[in-house]
Amino acid sequence: MGAGRSRRKGKNGELEAAALLRDHGIDARRNLRETREGEGRDLICPDHPLCIQVKRRKRPAPLSALEEAREGAEEREVSLALVRADRGPWVLVGDAEELLPMVAFWYSELGPGGVKL
Repeated sequence: MGAGRSRRKGKNGELEAAALLRDHGIDARRNLRETREGEGRDLICPDHPLCIQVKRRKRPAPLSALEEAREGAEEREVSLALVRADRGPWVLVGDAEELLPMVAFWYSELGPGGVKL
């Protein structure tokens, strides 16, 4: 795949991932500074302390993407990777120590399936 095609695929993946987050109530947009300067995060979520790296490839490497997010994260930010193989679903990857408390809180507040108890 040529460099231009790869950049377009990366851009489209970031736009898809941002739309997915917005669909779930998280304001997200592409980080254009990252595109230009390699700042370390693909998406900006102004209302949430998240550092998100996006990978959309034939065979994405989720742990490598998570490591990139960790390297770009500031103190008290949760590092996440959103990865998607071609024609596959989006997969969220993060540290269990950071994600499990959020899942437990969500479940205790909303119950199974996000339904208010």
